[in-house]
Amino acid sequence: MTKKSKKKSKKSTKSKKSKKSKAAAADEEDGATGKKKKRYSGPTWKCDVVKPIKGPWRTGLNASHFWDCNGAGCDATTLQPYSAEKFLYASQYGPADPNDFGGPVYNESLWLTGAASDTLAHMLASDQGLNESEYYCGLDEQSPGCGKCLLVQNLKAVNKDWYAVIMKKSRCPPESKGCEPGNVHMDVAVPGYDVLSESTANVCGTKDHQDTFIDDEQASSCGMWFKEAKDTATGCDCSGLPDSNKQERVLKRGCELFSAWGWKSGKPELRYRPVDCPEEFSKRISESFTRAGMTPVEKPNYIGLISFLSLIIICICGTVGVLNWYANKAEKKKREELRKQLAEKKRRKRQNLETWGTTNLDRDDASSMSSIS
Repeated sequence: MTKKSKKKSKKSTKSKKSKKSKAAAADEEDGATGKKKKRYSGPTWKCDVVKPIKGPWRTGLNASHFWDCNGAGCDATTLQPYSAEKFLYASQYGPADPNDFGGPVYNESLWLTGAASDTLAHMLASDQGLNESEYYCGLDEQSPGCGKCLLVQNLKAVNKDWYAVIMKKSRCPPESKGCEPGNVHMDVAVPGYDVLSESTANVCGTKDHQDTFIDDEQASSCGMWFKEAKDTATGCDCSGLPDSNKQERVLKRGCELFSAWGWKSGKPELRYRPVDCPEEFSKRISESFTRAGMTPVEKPNYIGLISFLSLIIICICGTVGVLNWYANKAEKKKREELRKQLAEKKRRKRQNLETWGTTNLDRDDASSMSSIS
């Protein structure tokens, strides 16, 4: 074999190896998600506007947790007209189980929302650039990336094999601890997990907001779990959160779901990568806050309400009809008795005529008879 042919064979071997390594990397990436990417072709109000990024997981995403009841930055421009009383963080923005909404897309165990640092927010926006569909999930004039999602994993958690999809819904300002300029940080919204000593905007239970459903003590009942426990699974008791209505039960359920993940640090480092938001997750978040403010967990059943009102109207009409029937029957009976009395009186008058020869009838009797007829 000549030297040239040897060089050619070496080059072909290297190209084959590089192709194999690229294929293996792609297979590894698919294994991380668990499922193939699912393109969304539904209404434009969906929030899934970020395409999955091909390549390895990214590292260096620092995380924390909060629940201050204050409105999400991405909803500030949605609320029209703006009202501080109605500007609240929707209950539905708390942790949710994908299996309650049709199942996971990336083999994820949790759906979350959070507040991104400015550095992370600009990274999210630069991955695909601003897209018109983003506006359907809100717009924060100070922080881009509203409605965009990350797939994250905490390799040091009790359930380290869990994946979670987290959507950017608010801004973690640079004056907040951990969100200083240059930091890639996501503050995860979890009821019961606010850290009051670090919170800059807790409004839970304040009189100038419409209804936060929990007060500041309840909102921070598990915020300092790491002081006395080794993980969130054993360090947080969500039973202190109220559950008297559906909004409160959603908040409490969110606390329980996140606690089960089992963070072992209050500020863990997560690995992450941008992904399309799952369709049902997008729908849930999109419908949770409108121009009028936070929407109820369960919308009013207008069909049932209309049926109930119709039944009441039918009952009222039926009752009125029965009462009228009885009234008419009583009136008819009364008239019949009066006719009989007048007929008897007339008969006696005639009898008197025959007996006494009287020729004139009583005018009152005549007028009475005319009124009856």
